[in-house]
Amino acid sequence: MKKVKIFYDEATHDLEKRQAYDVIVVYNNTVKALESIIKKPIADYKAFKNDAYNYSLDAIKKEFPKPFDLGLELETTVKMIGIDLTTIQRNSEILKTSPYKIVIDKDGKASPSDDKEPYTYYAETPEQFERLEYCKSIIAVAEKALLYNEYLHKGNIILGFNHFCHNDPQHGYQPNWHFVLNGIKL
Repeated sequence: MKKVKIFYDEATHDLEKRQAYDVIVVYNNTVKALESIIKKPIADYKAFKNDAYNYSLDAIKKEFPKPFDLGLELETTVKMIGIDLTTIQRNSEILKTSPYKIVIDKDGKASPSDDKEPYTYYAETPEQFERLEYCKSIIAVAEKALLYNEYLHKGNIILGFNHFCHNDPQHGYQPNWHFVLNGIKL
């Protein structure tokens, strides 16, 4: 069965993009912290974003191999040579658990994800298609009523049907995507 797009939640997408900038600040601070320790750019920014703490341990081990030949634990050796990774460890957890998606390019620049798919809703089941057609028929009746009486306000016509459709200032009458996806919950 095909699926039909019924709604793109632009407001939620924009809100989450704004909140992703906080994650970008954490990411940039973590990059600066590691680069100040190893004194060179990070080799793989995407791997670093996915697990900054373990990536940092490996990068430090590659940059300063002699102390690690003693056979001590990695964390103990790092502390012994005077490197504090608490900030990187804390930021690594934030980067791993953040629900806000950021995209890292090959140069290490972070930006909020522009993926619209998680914020797009589709009618997929026969019940959803039936409810979508019902909404469209209400919209057709409301638009026809406006043709017959130009003094009616658009919002007043649709007011009794706000469970089924709403009047979007930019796009006119639109099916209520909550109703199309879930039906009426009492």
